[in-house]
Amino acid sequence: MSAIHELQPHALWQHFSAICDIPHPSFHEEQIREHLIGFAKEHNLEWQSDAVGNVI
Repeated sequence: MSAIHELQPHALWQHFSAICDIPHPSFHEEQIREHLIGFAKEHNLEWQSDAVGNVI
């Protein structure tokens, strides 16, 4: 187990670790974008995407 999984608050670092595991090189952020949108939908959160793909 990596040290990141021992940090508190646990839920925050769990999400951070999941995001870090997703390949997201510059100009190829589609996978992380889809992960964030999926998370928002799963938790009934409002989200927006602009013309260049930023997710808020």
